[in-house]
Amino acid sequence: MSSNYQDTSRTAKTIASTVSSKQDSRPRSASLHFIKVNPAGNITILVDTPIEDEARPTIANQLMAYNHLHAEQVGFLSYPSNGSPREIPIRLTMMGGEFCGNATRSAASYAVYARMLAPEADGSYQPLVYCSGSSAPIRCIVRPTNHPFIFYAEAHMPSPQTVDIIHISFDTWTLPLHRVTFPGITHYIVPIRAWYELSPSIVGNAFHTDGLLADAVRPTLHRLFDSLFSQLKCQEAAAAFGIMFYDTIRQEMVPVVYVDATESIFWEQSCASGTTAVGAALLCSYRGNQSLTLHQPGGTLTVHQRWHTVSHDDQSLCPQYYLDGPVQITAIGDAFL
Repeated sequence: MSSNYQDTSRTAKTIASTVSSKQDSRPRSASLHFIKVNPAGNITILVDTPIEDEARPTIANQLMAYNHLHAEQVGFLSYPSNGSPREIPIRLTMMGGEFCGNATRSAASYAVYARMLAPEADGSYQPLVYCSGSSAPIRCIVRPTNHPFIFYAEAHMPSPQTVDIIHISFDTWTLPLHRVTFPGITHYIVPIRAWYELSPSIVGNAFHTDGLLADAVRPTLHRLFDSLFSQLKCQEAAAAFGIMFYDTIRQEMVPVVYVDATESIFWEQSCASGTTAVGAALLCSYRGNQSLTLHQPGGTLTVHQRWHTVSHDDQSLCPQYYLDGPVQITAIGDAFL
């Protein structure tokens, strides 16, 4: 770990050796410090005890388990030891080395909660977070609320590397879907409404009646996911990929994310990078500022598209994406392994 970042509570070597040791039959345990965060339902564990890279997938799986802290994802934090997170980024490494916008917003909110930096003139805070899968630090804007544990956090999301349309086989159909590639994660956007209109039998009438978020639709989505996953896993080389079931009429989305390092599949309550992917696919054809709010199982997230001039040539405008939504810190303490 760089000398610019502080070493908290115990060494990575101690944690890793305790978790992996199988030579001693006596009960052994280790503790690590965690922050549990709810960014629009995408329950995230942030660990700020130093952990060696090779031990992180094992520890992440333990922490995510239902009988432990129970979460959808885990990120590992380190803080600048000689400077404010406004100038020197917080380091955030996700469990599979992927990028995660919700975890980035969570880390930024915790920095504000922990009073690591001073407010701006307007009362907001602007911490920097360097998340795995991103080539540059991400500037966040965190706005406190009247509740000391609840914030609204906006993150300047990495721009997609590519946005294109591919076709996938399902039953006797060849169906289109958007593919949006970010550093560290690729998202496939499944246009449920278009698929239903093409053939109601593909999706089922429950979707048309109740919408994507209804429990009655889940069996159909699981059937679609199983077919799509088996095809996409064979061709996807990213550290993680997501399948975003999206309805253009109701503006509803059900996100599913696969992380290769932990071989985990999560039907997430919300997905920041997936929300941004939908925004990039649907809004990039509009030459101007636009916003899209997506209703997801755990809450709502809004992606803002803002066009910026990258040179004095009017033809050099390009869209940038910003992800905004609530973040609630739900627990802080020690976890025992």
